Amino acid sequence: MTVRAPEIYYVVKEGDGPEAVAVGKGFGLAGELASKSTKQIVIAAIETKTTLDIFREVVNDDFVDTLRKKKQVRVSFNNVPCTVLLETRRIALTGFRAGPILALHLPPKDLAEVLHGPRATAIVYVPWVRTELDELLRLHPNAKPVR
Repeated sequence: MTVRAPEIYYVVKEGDGPEAVAVGKGFGLAGELASKSTKQIVIAAIETKTTLDIFREVVNDDFVDTLRKKKQVRVSFNNVPCTVLLETRRIALTGFRAGPILALHLPPKDLAEVLHGPRATAIVYVPWVRTELDELLRLHPNAKPVR
C-alpha cells in the first residue's frame, strides 16, 4: 500500500512571533479542508496549551476554554459541523487516523514529526519565525503559500 504525501501549505506572515491574522488564515484553511473530508476532523497541533491563547483573538474565549479543558470542540466550517482536536507534546491522539493538521507555531523537531507521520492528509503550517519557514521550504519546495 502506497502512502500519499500530504499537501503542505504555509501561511505567509509579515514578521516573527504570533499574528492573529496568520492564525486565522491557517485555521480557516484547515477547517475548510476538514469540512471536505470524510470524518470532518482537524487537529490543532501546538507546542503547549499556552499557545492556545492566540486563538482567543481568532475565535472566542469559549472555544479556547473548551479546547483547553476537553481537548476537542465542535465548530462549523462552510456550514459543515467539524471537530477540532487538540494535540500537544503531552497530549497525543492515538485514535486520530487521518485528516488535515493545523501545525501552529511548532518548533522544527515537532513539525518534522507531523510532516513525516502517516496521519496528515494536509498540513497547514503557521510558522513562528522566518527561519522555520525557510527550513520548511528548503525541505518541501512545493509547499503552497496561503496569503
